[in-house]
Amino acid sequence: MFGQSLRHSLLCWLYHTLGQTICTVSSLEAEQVQIIGIFCIYCVLVLLFHDFMQPFTILSALPLSLGGAIIGIFVTHTDFTMPVIIGILMLMGVVTKNSILLVEYAIAEKRNNGISRFNALVNACEKRARPIIMTTLAMTFGMLPNALGWGNDTSFSQPMAIVVIAGLLMSTLLSLVVVPVIYTLVDDMKSTILKMLGKVSMHKIYA
Repeated sequence: MFGQSLRHSLLCWLYHTLGQTICTVSSLEAEQVQIIGIFCIYCVLVLLFHDFMQPFTILSALPLSLGGAIIGIFVTHTDFTMPVIIGILMLMGVVTKNSILLVEYAIAEKRNNGISRFNALVNACEKRARPIIMTTLAMTFGMLPNALGWGNDTSFSQPMAIVVIAGLLMSTLLSLVVVPVIYTLVDDMKSTILKMLGKVSMHKIYA
């Protein structure tokens, strides 16, 4: 009896807690939810890379995925509802993971093997293209039945599947080109800023 009452109390607590959370999330605007998600991803990337600029390289893949998601919404005439927002948040996590695979491998190659930045990026695209494509294909085929509307009630899962599939396909096709370019630009900007700070510090020392 005590175990059943404890289980019932926990279930009631979870029900009320999740209900309040869902109501809070639903009361937020879609733009606010996306901004909060991007900020959380940026904070995690800063802790991962110990750098405040390289996370922008990884986040550069997010507009590509969002563009694909928007195209998928317009092509399929899907309404912008809560399942679409949840699908976009899921998409942001997967796309960020793909960019991390590229950037992390390029940084490791450049740091450990002492090769040039261009060769490190080429090696990263060659070695990481297969797992990125395999992840995209696995998620695409896994969510394809939901996107096609197969099943009893797909009113919630179908919009989410459409957004994830369209965004993944677009980001996978473009991230292998755009992410290395953004990495090069961010690395050059970082080197320029460090040189300027070095000159300023040296000027203060000899002043």
